[in-house]
Amino acid sequence: MAENTEPGDETLENSKINEQQELLNENIFSVESENIIPNQETENMEVHKHPHLVLHKRKWTEYLLEFLMLFLAVFLGFVAENIRENSVERNRERDYMKSFTEDLQSDSIFLFQRLRLTNETINHVDSLMLLLNIANKEQRANDIYFFFSFLGRGSRFNVNDKTVIQLRNAGGMRLITNKSVADSIVAYYS
Repeated sequence: MAENTEPGDETLENSKINEQQELLNENIFSVESENIIPNQETENMEVHKHPHLVLHKRKWTEYLLEFLMLFLAVFLGFVAENIRENSVERNRERDYMKSFTEDLQSDSIFLFQRLRLTNETINHVDSLMLLLNIANKEQRANDIYFFFSFLGRGSRFNVNDKTVIQLRNAGGMRLITNKSVADSIVAYYS
């Protein structure tokens, strides 16, 4: 088709394309202009300078002031984060110490019960020794059997160490600020 065209045909095709583009542009402009509502307020709006546009040369004091403000903002952010972190760690320390106190109270209750049971066992063993030292053991066989039954009673004391295990595994021993308290906790459980 390009071989059989004359020089005037190409300009004819170009002019047709240009006319189509102009019609298309006019249609788009007419659609856009219909959507625009003229508003008197927008025409009378004041134009404010954008804060990041530098239309004048800045003084070195403005740079210094801006640097100081940024530095102060970052520094205060770090200080606030440090205060918050210390507060969280103090609360954790308080919770660990409360849990540790509860563990000690339960151990104390168990030890007092165990001490009472041990005293009863000692009394029964004393009675058993007296019965074994008498001459007619056959008559007192039921009593001897009764006191022998107390010898096997007893339970092993297991330390309630859930808080210390949690402190060790979570690295919570560093939270305890009083070194003597931390040393006492470690000594108690070893």
